[in-house]
Amino acid sequence: MSLPEFYSHRFRQEMLCHPVWLPGQGVVPGDIGIMRDGIFHREGSYTDYGAATAIVEEEEIPVSARSKFSVGISLSLSLGAEATVDPNAKVGGKLNFKRGGGVLLHVSDQRRRYIRNLREVMETLPWGSQSFGRDTVFVSEVRLAKAIALVLSESGDTGVELTGKAKALQQLDIADASVAFGATSAASYTTAIRDPAGVAFYPYGLLLYRARTGWWQDGKVVPLESDSAAKSAPDPFAEVSPYDEDL
Repeated sequence: MSLPEFYSHRFRQEMLCHPVWLPGQGVVPGDIGIMRDGIFHREGSYTDYGAATAIVEEEEIPVSARSKFSVGISLSLSLGAEATVDPNAKVGGKLNFKRGGGVLLHVSDQRRRYIRNLREVMETLPWGSQSFGRDTVFVSEVRLAKAIALVLSESGDTGVELTGKAKALQQLDIADASVAFGATSAASYTTAIRDPAGVAFYPYGLLLYRARTGWWQDGKVVPLESDSAAKSAPDPFAEVSPYDEDL
């Protein structure tokens, strides 16, 4: 299993959406592409095909929404006497990966950017053209965060150094902690976008749609011909499930 596949599998199971690789990479609602190794690869935008204009809206994600997870990873801290008295004391720590590898993701101040008239836009795309195939997917929503930290290892033999406030490291609060980025081999990967005091939000997750397999005939998506048919027929488009093991 490649590193992207490893991360995508863990991410989709925990976060219930699809990962952006790398976090912070520019992805917007209406982007079109394919999935490879469980990762979305952009090939264009709905605007390239003269489709209906997308109405894009943005809103905050409730604080109760999942914001971080870790699998196969443990944190060890070097706590001195001062850290037991002052939670803001600077300390050192280390992330240790267990056998088989692990992943840690922490995002904060989440928002979602989505297409309100999704069905209208998707119906006006040329699904029967050479530019679209059965594996084509459409970005319907982008999950964003002000601060993102990601550390993962496929091999499980990597340690990542941390520095920051004792309280921040214990809670993995990356607003006051930093990661020493040295693990960039084929077996490990680290990244961080840290600007919790700023106004920018960065993509970290996606919701995707595609044409239902059953609606493909002769290399084209069968369109709904009337409003009455649209009410009685199943939707020709479906969300790409994060649990799809074929991605």
